[in-house]
Amino acid sequence: EMLKNACRATTERHIRSGRQGAGYDIRSGRLDAKIPNVVVELQKGDVHVIIKISDQGGGMPKKLQEEAWEYGWSTANSMEDSDDPSSAWDSSSKAWRKELAGFGFGLPLTRLHAQYFGGDVFMQAMPGHGTDMYLLLNHLKEGSPSTETEDPSTALTENENRLSSHNAP
Repeated sequence: EMLKNACRATTERHIRSGRQGAGYDIRSGRLDAKIPNVVVELQKGDVHVIIKISDQGGGMPKKLQEEAWEYGWSTANSMEDSDDPSSAWDSSSKAWRKELAGFGFGLPLTRLHAQYFGGDVFMQAMPGHGTDMYLLLNHLKEGSPSTETEDPSTALTENENRLSSHNAP
């Protein structure tokens, strides 16, 4: 979700504004673009694995950063209904944009899943430039119960065998 959002924001910003020679020819369906890369970095710490996703999608004002974590909130409608004259998109391209846009559940569910597994998600946006997203996940160390099982599909059977041997008369 975070990677999709970064790619979408970067692509839409640079095509809409015509930055760096980006342009979209509706008739040919050809994209002439020099769109900046979305950068993904991974870092393993003592407790967490940190995944950082950096984009140049224009960032987000502080007020909207708070709203982005609410269920049902999305930038999709505001982008779609834009009458921005610098937009390289017309009504025939809105279908493409809708395929990339969701219903506002992606970021809240991403955070919920990360927190469920002992991690979290953070956003650091620089309005006018881009956004850095951080996904922190607990990593498993060698010797922890989850890494000792050779075949994860046998874990349930092994646990049942241990329980039945303890409860046997």
